[in-house]
Formats: sequence, structure tokens, C-alpha cells
Amino acid sequence: MGFYAKCIYASAAATANSGSICLRDESVSRIDIHAEYGDITGTWKVEVSSDPRARAGHPDYTSSVWDDKTTEFALTDPAGSAADFAEEFDNANYGFIRITYTHSAGTGLLYLWVECK
Repeated sequence: MGFYAKCIYASAAATANSGSICLRDESVSRIDIHAEYGDITGTWKVEVSSDPRARAGHPDYTSSVWDDKTTEFALTDPAGSAADFAEEFDNANYGFIRITYTHSAGTGLLYLWVECK
């Protein structure tokens, strides 16, 4: 049984973060990341954590330890023209995941959603 996790919605000139998406409690074994975007340029950052403080709403969330896995996930960065992508990752043995989009140029909207299975 799967679920859709938090989404990112951003307009031009914005940086957006998915926040902490808990995978541990749902026994997630696969993550599907989907995105659609307009004529924008920017970069993705994918981080994972097994630190219990990484849970959204934890009083010490800002001190949680995250590992940058951007190169392992290899998401397609927006490069100035409208596009979309979907990536699948098996064996998602992380407690938490968060995805950040950092805008650098262009106009348009960005939508990103994560499906956990």
C-alpha cells in the first residue's frame, strides 16, 4: 500500500523544501519522485536521514543530521525549458527524506510530489 507524501509547489524566484517526509513508519521500500516545471532554471538537493530528530515537528529538528544523496538520486535539474520527469528508487532504507529546489533563473511554476510504496 502506498501513499503520496508532501509536495513542493513553487513560483519563479523561489526556493522550496518538501520538509521531512517520514518513510520509517510506513515500511516504504520504493520512492517515486515526479516533477513538472515551466521555463525555470535551478537545482535539486536530495537528503536522507535516520536521525530521530529529523521527524517534522520534532523540537530539535534544526539539529538533525542529514546526508546529501543528490548524486545518487540524479534528478533532472530544470534547465530553462518546460519539462517533467519521474524517477523510481528501490530499497529506500532511509528513515526520512527531504527534497529542496533552489531557483536560479526563469519564470514558471514547479510541482514535485513523492509517492512512497
